[in-house]
Amino acid sequence: MYSKYYQSLVKKDKTWFISGILKSEENLVLSRTIDKQLGLLEYFVSPEQEEKFLKVMDYFIKEGIVSELQEKENRLKTEEV
Repeated sequence: MYSKYYQSLVKKDKTWFISGILKSEENLVLSRTIDKQLGLLEYFVSPEQEEKFLKVMDYFIKEGIVSELQEKENRLKTEEV
């Protein structure tokens, strides 16, 4: 079973903050920076943690730190790793 997969844009000066908060919540999400210049991050989310993840991200969106959160096809299903 694959994780749920999301991408978002994050204010460049807050990327470290978002990563730190998400890492502090054990087993919530694996986040990685895809494009540092754009502030594009990807998130691999356990289906069991998706609701909690979306609540956290909703807060960041309301605060103007995160934008364009999109669920996408998990890239690990289609790319050679």
